[in-house]
Amino acid sequence: MSDTTRARFDLGRVLERLFGALGRNFLVFFGLALILTGLPAALSAFAFAGRVDAASDGGRSLALFLAGSLIGFVSSFILQASIVHGAVMDLNGRRPTLVDCLTGGLRHFLPVLAISILAAIAVMFGLLIFLAPGIILLTVWAVVVPAQVVENRGVFGAFGRSADLTDGHRWAIFALLVVWLIISFVIGAAITGGALSLAASTGSSSAQALVAWQGLAQPLANALSAVISSTGIAALYVELRRAREGAAPEDLAAVFD
Repeated sequence: MSDTTRARFDLGRVLERLFGALGRNFLVFFGLALILTGLPAALSAFAFAGRVDAASDGGRSLALFLAGSLIGFVSSFILQASIVHGAVMDLNGRRPTLVDCLTGGLRHFLPVLAISILAAIAVMFGLLIFLAPGIILLTVWAVVVPAQVVENRGVFGAFGRSADLTDGHRWAIFALLVVWLIISFVIGAAITGGALSLAASTGSSSAQALVAWQGLAQPLANALSAVISSTGIAALYVELRRAREGAAPEDLAAVFD
């Protein structure tokens, strides 16, 4: 589709697809998030809580903390690929199962890991040099993960594909990123604040107890944030394909064959 015949990019349609896919698949997506990122985060938090009142425990708490952190780091990339796969599958009209999502996530784990690390390094470097380059890279590479998961472009091909799809729509994508940051902050504050208030109301005022309550709240907040952001990235990708190429969600069916 030429530049003069592109369809209009519609932010409202992105949000409609986001909440539609979430509503239809929340239990599957949130269950995946709890398993892949919530449990490792909880393990790290409770290991840390065990060290609050114990200066030395033979290194067991530290080992558990490091293990939970490492598992959470690795599984976060599996989660992102899994939810993107499941969300695009849903927008294609096919209801994903937990196994469908996880299979897709595992299949693309290594390239998504490489993509995410390279993007993070470049964005951080851009932010450190001057704020604007990092923000620009965030918008340019907004759909690099779906470009890999759906189209299997390869690491460097996915970066180029995302740059092509986002061209001409980066201010709108920047607005979405700002909205997402606000939503993420509200989710984290609400869940964490609620957990700490509950701890206070039950008389759990010791440092160890407060860390334990935080250990329950933070994984829930992280899991919910991951579900919304990954589903949103998939919805954004589908809308960019429609705007640039006239591709309807059903045109993406080849990824599930």
